[in-house]
Amino acid sequence: MTLLQILEACDNFSLLTASEKLTYFCLRADSKTPLGYLFPEVVELLQTYNGTHDHPPFEISEHRITFSPHVDDFESRSSVMKHLCETWRDAGNFSNVIGGKLWRGETFAIYEEPFREIRKDRAVFVMERVCCGIFGFVTYGVHMTMYTPDMRIWVPRRAKTKQTWPGYLDNSVAGGLPYGLTPREGLVKECMEEASERRVRAVTSQGYLEPEVQYIYDLCLPAAHPHGSDSDQAFTPQPLDGEVESFELSVSGRRHLSSRASKILSALEIPTESNATVSGVYDGTWGGSGEALVSRCPSTGEVLAKVSTATPQELHEAIAKSRDAYTSFRFMPAPRRGELVRQIREALAEKRDILGALVSLEMGKIYTEGTGEVQEFIDICDYAVGLSRMMNGRVISSERPGHTIYEIPNPLGVLGVLSAFNFPVAVYGWNLSLSMAAGNATLWKPAPSTPLCAVAVTKIVSKVLEKNGIPGAIAGLVCGGKGVGEAVVGSADVDMGSEAVGKIVGKAVQDRFGKVLLELGGNNAVIVMPDADLSLALPSVLFSSVGTAGQRCTSTRRLYLHRSIADEFLDKLQRAYKTIRMGDPLVSNTLLGPLHNQGAMNTYTSAVKRIRENGGEVLFGGQTASEAGGAGLSSDLANGNFVLPTIAVPKSASTEQDIWRTETFAPVLNVARFDDVEEAIKWNNAVPQGLSSSLWTRDIRNVGKWLGPGGSDAGIVNVNVGTSGAEIGAAFGGNKSTGWGRESGGDSWKQYVRWSSCTINFSDEAPLAQGVNFDTT
Repeated sequence: MTLLQILEACDNFSLLTASEKLTYFCLRADSKTPLGYLFPEVVELLQTYNGTHDHPPFEISEHRITFSPHVDDFESRSSVMKHLCETWRDAGNFSNVIGGKLWRGETFAIYEEPFREIRKDRAVFVMERVCCGIFGFVTYGVHMTMYTPDMRIWVPRRAKTKQTWPGYLDNSVAGGLPYGLTPREGLVKECMEEASERRVRAVTSQGYLEPEVQYIYDLCLPAAHPHGSDSDQAFTPQPLDGEVESFELSVSGRRHLSSRASKILSALEIPTESNATVSGVYDGTWGGSGEALVSRCPSTGEVLAKVSTATPQELHEAIAKSRDAYTSFRFMPAPRRGELVRQIREALAEKRDILGALVSLEMGKIYTEGTGEVQEFIDICDYAVGLSRMMNGRVISSERPGHTIYEIPNPLGVLGVLSAFNFPVAVYGWNLSLSMAAGNATLWKPAPSTPLCAVAVTKIVSKVLEKNGIPGAIAGLVCGGKGVGEAVVGSADVDMGSEAVGKIVGKAVQDRFGKVLLELGGNNAVIVMPDADLSLALPSVLFSSVGTAGQRCTSTRRLYLHRSIADEFLDKLQRAYKTIRMGDPLVSNTLLGPLHNQGAMNTYTSAVKRIRENGGEVLFGGQTASEAGGAGLSSDLANGNFVLPTIAVPKSASTEQDIWRTETFAPVLNVARFDDVEEAIKWNNAVPQGLSSSLWTRDIRNVGKWLGPGGSDAGIVNVNVGTSGAEIGAAFGGNKSTGWGRESGGDSWKQYVRWSSCTINFSDEAPLAQGVNFDTT
């Protein structure tokens, strides 16, 4: 039974003491308000207290209560807390009051009487609330053995769960340490370490330490000597300068995983120990001693893991091992290579749901899309298994008697795959499955913000290879940043690359005459004609623009509506947008998860700002979740990268404007009205990108124009199907600045082999082609 339920079970609140009533208000503040802030009843108490001062000591806003700027030091805060305690002697106490008394070294006398009035079976929970207090902080400010033995257990439990609002120990807590408290052995060190990194991770937007936390180090810890063994005091804080660049520079460097993250990572054999660094390099053995990457959950800001990267030497060795593995693997018959792919498919299917959960956890897409992405890898494996018996060459008739011409495919070499964050599993799957069936080795450099997905997939694949006696370097992994990617692209031992940063990669590979397959950005348009079935077009546009929080290469960025149906369609679309459930991507009914990182947040806000500055109208959204008052998100998501999906109508439909020509990798949908299909097709084609496009119509004449020579110039040209959600059977890719690459199905496998034309003469003559006579006799 929760503490709140116990209090609410009381038949008559008038029987409660004043202390218990205030405790009840505190519980409500902790558990029922959207962000864990204060209810009006408690706010009223502090407002009353403020009213007795010419210079109110508290600043009270809609969502937060803090000290006023003039209460800015140790002494003044202590004074306020002492006076507040004395003023509300009858009402018991709340958190910082105890801390203030302890700073002064005073006694607990005023707190004993109220608790004697409380039945023994309720002593624990009321004491807990007095310890925790209105602000939701954990307070050490009561001797743990004063009332019941259980009190010795409560503080460490409270500190190690995310029940406190900021998730860290306040300076009032640390203030109690020098005054004879008796926490269990090691508790001071554990709680203060955890407090520091939680504060950095969960509260501050850029990962810096605010002044309250600095107080812990400057004022409290150096003097902390509670009773107990010397090991309690083994912790010495590192000096801090106020702001630090990232969580990794906090005191302990430990991570404390939420239960859901720990469950997912453990199921995929990824270490969850607090001080563990996950190996991010695999070339047959796991390693990596380069500077660690940090994987964060975009929904909560939680640090999931540190992942080691490849040093230049380790990268060189991984490439060399991939090349060595290829030299033997290429001789394995293609059907046997297909059998390996089939086993990988089975291994992935066994882990589909948990691997999909990891995609949601680390990338941020909703769970059904996460599992769908893993399913895409499974499906392309099925496709590659069949291809392993069908990667055929051609026999061509020769004009010369007794001659036959063959076109012969052979393995290419080492395939370098540089994948983006938005599809951290599927894009690698497209390439690995076809590459392996073709007889190549593959070296994967994943996005630096999704290394755990890469590690988990590689663990699954490597076990299949090991079971079959195949060198692990056939499917190698090198996690790292820009430098690692540049080295992979620049290596003459890597024969081909696929990645999302095309111009740089294309030039680098071309400089060494390597082979490159580019899948780059999309600025995709949907055209809705007046004869379209709007009941089908509407949900398609909704998914294509909002799905994956607008972070698919195929997401709809531009919506062109025929003038006659534009108002009706926009009205229905706005109503549909209002039904989108934003929240934790691991919750089954969530439809909109977070953007992947702060950079994506900046892209979103910049795009909305540009639209407004250029005279455009935002019909829906246009705010981050925090700007929208939390947007109904639970408190544990307050530090996530959430934004409202946005519908905007730019002032001009001119495709010369950056608003239309630039891809915004976020859920921002720009809308324009057109008069005829020719105008809409012209607008569709007038941007640099050419990935996906969609026309909604039931008029066969419009379809002919759309698919013909004057139609859409994109690589994907759909009719009555949205821009997103391609199947694996057809080749996937775009034209123009999208890169001209083709992956997945169709004839894309032909890019994973080297082609040779071979003319065989089985006659007794040696004639020249084209009837050339070069007879010297």
